[in-house]
Amino acid sequence: MKLDANGWADIDELIEKSKEIKLTRKLINEVVEENDKQLFIIDGNRIRANQGDSIVVGKRHGTVVILELEAKKMFDDGYEFYVSENAVWLTDIVPIKFINVKM
Repeated sequence: MKLDANGWADIDELIEKSKEIKLTRKLINEVVEENDKQLFIIDGNRIRANQGDSIVVGKRHGTVVILELEAKKMFDDGYEFYVSENAVWLTDIVPIKFINVKM
């Protein structure tokens, strides 16, 4: 399944290509409307993540790793931040020099 340049997926195609979970328009609408974090947004026959989340659902496993981002340093260096529709702060890119890995 391909997303467009802005991260939108065609809902009919998503339903058609779903394998592990039997998706329906009703189920997709319920997930979007009832999710308290407002992870997804629907526009007509398109759906996308509100910010960087994936449409693919899977299990998390392995070692826990915390990525600490130096947002203040990024801002001071001129990187732009903006707020998503569900009030989450975002940026287009985080250069590796601003990421600290904590295990």
